[in-house]
Amino acid sequence: RNAKKRRAMEEERALIEHDDGVGRGLPSVSSLFPYGPGSTDPKEWPLRSFYRRELPSSCVKFSSKEGIQLFQESLSQGTAAAYFPLAEQFRTQDEPAFCGLSTLTMVLNSLAIDPGRIWKGGWRWFSEEMLDCCESLEKIRKQGISFEKLACLASC
Repeated sequence: RNAKKRRAMEEERALIEHDDGVGRGLPSVSSLFPYGPGSTDPKEWPLRSFYRRELPSSCVKFSSKEGIQLFQESLSQGTAAAYFPLAEQFRTQDEPAFCGLSTLTMVLNSLAIDPGRIWKGGWRWFSEEMLDCCESLEKIRKQGISFEKLACLASC
């Protein structure tokens, strides 16, 4: 168990030590994908592929025996109430660099916040393309988004 914890700490430290020059300690999207996050350049496929990658040792797969047990414990202890409104709003991100936008979309919709404008048809619903008041979608598509800009978007 201690070896598992130590390995997780080493993995975290490795991420922190890889400074992107902005002080967040994480690589920028542009440094990971030189041709842009939407690139279809076959030379980048091995670098870009996340299909079936193993989780870091510090994480528990939700559908694993341990993940299911943890979820069942949370349900039985009454601490999983926030899961259900979020699960109802689950969506995958439209662009590789839209993880922040997609997360914010899920949260705003799960809190039943009215966007005050129509999404499509008669539906008033948050979507990623509506979250552009603090940063252009094109810039986010190319560079991702900082927590500061994400917080700004949440308050628009």
